Amino acid sequence: MSRLLYLVPVRVLAAVAVTAVFSLVWRMGPDDGGANIGAGLLLFATIWAGCLVWSLFDARRHGFAISLTAWSIVALVIGAGFPFSIALIDGEWDSEILRTDLAVFIPMMLFSMVPLAAVGAAVGQATRKQA
Repeated sequence: MSRLLYLVPVRVLAAVAVTAVFSLVWRMGPDDGGANIGAGLLLFATIWAGCLVWSLFDARRHGFAISLTAWSIVALVIGAGFPFSIALIDGEWDSEILRTDLAVFIPMMLFSMVPLAAVGAAVGQATRKQA
């Protein structure tokens, strides 16, 4: 349990940093009023790749269960945080949109990140050096 207390915040902060960088890059682009789907997909792909690789290293160091638990919590926090960051960036706090976004983002991040973390953790556990 104590390992999760430092694993989860560091990984959440890394995801927040990646999101902030993508947000800044997106804001520096042309403001044509359209959605930048490519940037959003690249952001999710970066988070997913980070989840896969980082869970592998977490499992090598801490074991499969700790790695998968940490990344499940990270996915939940990221899924809950995205709608709030979108509302903050857009400057619009519509409770109906926020509720809908939460209902979409939380399952999306859980169902996309947890399987990747499981694969990464399984590989990490299989390649873990036994004492």
